[in-house]
Amino acid sequence: MFFNGACVSCEAMSSTTTPLPYPHTRTVAGLLAFICTAVCIGMASSAVMERATTKTEQWVMLATAVALVLGSHLLPALSRRSVVTKVLFLVCIVATVYNQAHFFAKATHRASEHRAKTVAVSSHTLALQEELDSIVARPLVKVAADLAKATAQDAATQSALARCQVKTPDKCATAQVLGVATAAKVQALQVENTQAERAADLRRQLANAAAAHDVAQALQSADPVDVQLAAITGLSIKSIGTIAAVLQSLLLELLGAALWTVVLSTPTAAAAMPVGKREKNMTAVKIEVIGKNAIATL
Repeated sequence: MFFNGACVSCEAMSSTTTPLPYPHTRTVAGLLAFICTAVCIGMASSAVMERATTKTEQWVMLATAVALVLGSHLLPALSRRSVVTKVLFLVCIVATVYNQAHFFAKATHRASEHRAKTVAVSSHTLALQEELDSIVARPLVKVAADLAKATAQDAATQSALARCQVKTPDKCATAQVLGVATAAKVQALQVENTQAERAADLRRQLANAAAAHDVAQALQSADPVDVQLAAITGLSIKSIGTIAAVLQSLLLELLGAALWTVVLSTPTAAAAMPVGKREKNMTAVKIEVIGKNAIATL
């Protein structure tokens, strides 16, 4: 009997004397829950606003996003035993995670574009572009065609000049003038053809440099962590980014639901009782237990 009474005393004292930091827990949890919900509403709203085209669509989708976030955060705390509530909670979670994953994807895309812009054009590429800009020449195909035509004309003129010099050496002045003109034209076209060939070669080098620059930008745009995880898991970088976005969104939603459950939970009678009254009840329980133990001993 004595030991039974002692056990009852221990249980009574433990249930009445253990301090419950419930008010402080609710305060901290309420602050964290408000921050978490505000962050989730901001992300979901930003995601749906980007997908809307008109003001009406933006406001409707904004209200929908806010309602879904509040539902996923507050439904578990407001109704814990209802099956319908649990189903609605899961639906709200899925819809909100989708919106937030879109937000993370857009943020990742903007970060990728920013990283890609940090890849500067090489000085060699700039030098090639400056040299190409300094060359004044027609396209190589046209210059080559004119050069072939001028070369044939010069050959005919020189042949006519040679025949004239054999037959009538004193009457070849016109043929000589034509021969000099066609030769000068061929020489000028040869110079232009050389420049056109150099310009074409520069364009090929610039094209190769542009391709290499695009590859460097693509490598730089990828998130370093996603690249390492893709190498470890064998998944694509885009798949890693999508999985990370979904997991982060799901974690935020579950965290918000857990915090609001703590905030909106009903305190126990012992925790809600004032400290002075709790101490009086504890003293009364002690006296009652000691009296019962004394009677049992007698």
